[in-house]
Amino acid sequence: MSDIEKTLLLFDWDDVLFNAADFKAEFTDGLEEIGISPIVVFETYQAAKRLEGEYSFDNHASLLITSFPELAEKIRAVFSRTMSRVPGFMYSDAKHFIIAAGLKGAALGVLSAGNKQFQGEKIHRSGIENQFNFIAIVSAVNPGQEKARIIAEKAGEYERIVFFEDSVEVLNDVARLVEGGDRLSFVYVNRDGKVHQLPPGTTQVSTLDSAVVAKVSFNE
Repeated sequence: MSDIEKTLLLFDWDDVLFNAADFKAEFTDGLEEIGISPIVVFETYQAAKRLEGEYSFDNHASLLITSFPELAEKIRAVFSRTMSRVPGFMYSDAKHFIIAAGLKGAALGVLSAGNKQFQGEKIHRSGIENQFNFIAIVSAVNPGQEKARIIAEKAGEYERIVFFEDSVEVLNDVARLVEGGDRLSFVYVNRDGKVHQLPPGTTQVSTLDSAVVAKVSFNE
């Protein structure tokens, strides 16, 4: 096998491959159109994250319907419409990168955190689910520790793992908990442009189509 075929490219989902901010704006705007203020949407969104099972459209809709029972059908319709538009929220650079990496022979994986059914449905509807060799969804409670556990398990299967993540906290946890040496590389996908203190040796990029990412991922 070539080097790339011994490499696992492992991607967080939200804000790395998927534009979570625009996704939230979509259902926020839709709910505002039926008379629910953005403040109420935000407050119930935060409350839904604390419910058992973590955030999902079902949990969020249940909270909203409790306060606006007369809008129950319209609320469900907004969330259903938003979910149907998932492909449009995939970052175009991410889609192109995933397809190119697959064609080069890399193993590809998703390592996301959150409600398994909700995250799984977004991935399923994305249009690129079949590009991945495996998909793992861990709890959003202590996601760094959970992701470190999965990465440590995969480390024995590949000569090299490149982990793409947008959370500095998660990267720090993985760097602290997984002994990967040169076999484990980090790419911090910084789409917000803010300055962060990153683990030593981390490559920082704003998109996934940069020459830097290609070099880190493909050893070119």
